[in-house]
Amino acid sequence: DYRNADGSPAQMCGNGTRVTAELLAREGLVDDEVVLATRAGARTVVRDPRGWRTSMGRWSFGDEATARADGFDALVHLDPGQPYSALSLDLGNPHTVVALPETVDLDSVDLTVAPEVRPTPLEGVNVEIVRPLGPGHLSMRVHERGVGETRSCGTGACASAVAAIRRGLCDRQVQVILDGGALDIHWREGDNHVLMTGDAVEVYRGTVEI
Repeated sequence: DYRNADGSPAQMCGNGTRVTAELLAREGLVDDEVVLATRAGARTVVRDPRGWRTSMGRWSFGDEATARADGFDALVHLDPGQPYSALSLDLGNPHTVVALPETVDLDSVDLTVAPEVRPTPLEGVNVEIVRPLGPGHLSMRVHERGVGETRSCGTGACASAVAAIRRGLCDRQVQVILDGGALDIHWREGDNHVLMTGDAVEVYRGTVEI
């Protein structure tokens, strides 16, 4: 189960699958593979030389009915200026991905407030802003619903990779660079499944009363 910082539930957390697998393995409860039941369905996590690889399931469009002829389906206001075209995708939870034009610096975007998305998603949405860095590489920042800007988002990295691939900016193997580290994303040909690979590092141990 996954809760946002404001207490609201989310369907799943991609990075959370890896850290959960790492914890279970360290406690001797699993070996090199575990299936986790999430609100978005079962996710298989397998140990990988780079850390853990999660089968994130099939991606889908956020709303097929609203897609425009140019391949976008939403507008995102990142500042008081002109809105940017965006694509809505579902990777177990909802995402809206904006590919910034070259004239806009990724680091300059203000994500201290939630970007305004039109049409407004009923359950809220995670907003990713991306900048292609060259063949097979993207840089990404994210504003997560119920949280704010975070250093990493696994499902958001997957959504950003798929959106970039669909726009012809990357091939099916993409490394997404975030403040929290890099994630390797593979959009598998034929079945629309997305695989996410990244490390999981223990930061501290403690106890929590529930």
